[in-house]
Amino acid sequence: MDGPSAVLSGSSARALDLPVRDHVQAARAYAHPLCGWGGPGGWVVLDEPELRLGPDIVTPGLAGWGREVMPHIPRGPFITVAPSWVADGPSLGHRRHDSLALYARHGVEYVWWIDASSRTLEVLQRHGVAWDVLSVECGNDVVRVEPFDTLELPLALLWSAR
Repeated sequence: MDGPSAVLSGSSARALDLPVRDHVQAARAYAHPLCGWGGPGGWVVLDEPELRLGPDIVTPGLAGWGREVMPHIPRGPFITVAPSWVADGPSLGHRRHDSLALYARHGVEYVWWIDASSRTLEVLQRHGVAWDVLSVECGNDVVRVEPFDTLELPLALLWSAR
């Protein structure tokens, strides 16, 4: 089983649909070009990190930090620094509204909401506590999306990972 079996937000807990959620499999398709310190613009991108952000515990498919936010990868089983970007998506007990509210509360700037079942990548940017939809991508196009718009990302990789 991957990661924790629940998302804790404040005083509430929701069970996760864990073994392998579709959006996690899809997000992993991008892990190779994005993961590690060599990412575009000096990002560190981690696959399914456990984030402990105040009272909230969450494990997105991928999360990324700029070097200015996290100059080195902390040792230990979890990370307490909010990422600048996450790739996440729907699963049982893991609703879009709740996830986006949690990410906004902790200052995440960008979310890629990946719905592998509908083959949709929604790119969102936070403004205060609200999210602006920058783009909705689907099909098998090759796209450039924020915050990694210097890279060409083939959407077909997302859907073939299922």
